[in-house]
Amino acid sequence: MKKYFSKKFLLIWISFFYIVSVLSSTFLVFFTTELITKIENQKTNINIYFIIVSLLTITFLLSTLLSQLLKNKWNYYINKQLSSDIFNKISTESALDIKLNKEGKYLSWIKYRLPEIRQLIFNSLFSISLNFLINIFTVIALLFISWKITLIGLFIFIISFLTPLFLSILAGKINQKYNYNQEKIMSSLFNVFKSFRMLYYLSEEEKIINFIDREIDDWIRKINQTKSKVIVLEIISSSFQLFANVIFFFIIGVFIFYYNEPIGIIFVIPGLFIGFGTNLREMIFLIQNLVSYKEYIKEFFKNDKFEVNSNSIVINEITIKNLSFKYDDVEIFSNFNFKFTKGKKYAIVAPSGFGKSTFAKILMKQITDYGGTILINHENLNKIENHVLFNSITFLDNSENLFNDTVANNISLWEDVNKSIIKNCLEKADLENLKPEFIINDNNSLSTGQRQKINIARHFYRNNNVLICDEAFSNIDSDSVKKIFNNIDLNDNILFINITHHLNDLNYYDEVINLSERENYAKNSKEN
Repeated sequence: MKKYFSKKFLLIWISFFYIVSVLSSTFLVFFTTELITKIENQKTNINIYFIIVSLLTITFLLSTLLSQLLKNKWNYYINKQLSSDIFNKISTESALDIKLNKEGKYLSWIKYRLPEIRQLIFNSLFSISLNFLINIFTVIALLFISWKITLIGLFIFIISFLTPLFLSILAGKINQKYNYNQEKIMSSLFNVFKSFRMLYYLSEEEKIINFIDREIDDWIRKINQTKSKVIVLEIISSSFQLFANVIFFFIIGVFIFYYNEPIGIIFVIPGLFIGFGTNLREMIFLIQNLVSYKEYIKEFFKNDKFEVNSNSIVINEITIKNLSFKYDDVEIFSNFNFKFTKGKKYAIVAPSGFGKSTFAKILMKQITDYGGTILINHENLNKIENHVLFNSITFLDNSENLFNDTVANNISLWEDVNKSIIKNCLEKADLENLKPEFIINDNNSLSTGQRQKINIARHFYRNNNVLICDEAFSNIDSDSVKKIFNNIDLNDNILFINITHHLNDLNYYDEVINLSERENYAKNSKEN
């Protein structure tokens, strides 16, 4: 967390103006009460007090303004760093992790956790640290004004601090559970909306609405239960603080009435101690938030910075040795052996449930708990760094994976590239009529097939010698598929693996792997 406090000069200036603001406010109250006392006693030389009060007022206003402006600048820096850490954490997750955790979890991180941690942790931590320093000076000053009342006040507030401290830890654990439930409901609703079109065409709108209503009602019920518990704890905690203030005011009255303490202290000491109590209250709230968000803080901050690496390799062969894999005790692969060679084209076919997509996930290191060995150029797949593998292989599935941006940026992924290169990629993907500067958005009339072709154009732009497709041509017409296949075939070094339910042109492939034939995985296409 040190990096969040790396702007040392900025923090020093914020601290300086903040301390000046609080001290000037404290002295302003003190000298104002002195001025009132002298006016009441009709004493002379009160002009000097008018000047002091005026100067302190100006100092207070200026220092408060400057500290707030600088603090806003620091908040911007914190927000930028937090965003970077959260997106860095997401970027280190595998595609399988994203799928298992559901997208709602990560949306909750961005929408809720980021602003909450910034506001409730970092802003509070900084303010409390400064206020703690100021409170030390305040207590020292109060000891000179009335050491008896100061010591009594300290004793009262320490006692009143212990119970709220325990309650804040309890409230923090309740909030932590609420945060996890929030992520679950976000994921559930996200899945509903993602499947809405399919369910809509089944004419089941009423069931969809009822399901969403149940989910939201359940969420609201859990929110109310959680918040009710937290509110009760907050009321108990605040009651201790209020009770302490009442007792302290009563004791001050006794000292003024019976022990001839100056009446001015009733304006100074209670105000300062209330500020002291407020800071203790904020500290309790900070502890509560640290308990609520500690797991998120650990998760976001423990990752090293994501580094972009363009290293890649030319893959000559992929060797599968004794591959075995089970999913929920169902055997998907058992001692599967095969060798994929550069310059050849392969089709993997089988009905659903026979492991076609699973095989692609294994090759792309999204599934790692398999038996056997996979070699890339005679090197174990597990020893190859992810960025090297991903820079060397283009993987395409039937997802659209498009951004609301130009076609050129969707293909190059924001690399500065000549427009003619993008046009060439579009032509190879049978999209010669689509302009690179065309802006993609949800309101465009692009068909599903056109959107898949833009994904395929990315392959031609990346120009890797290994292309793995998992139903990547499912929404593209057969004539376009033939054109695209012919353009893929122009690369003599290509290692093309096409995972599909159906083969359009058997003769196009050098070999076909039929996973449904368990006893003999590999079949030569010409023999078939």
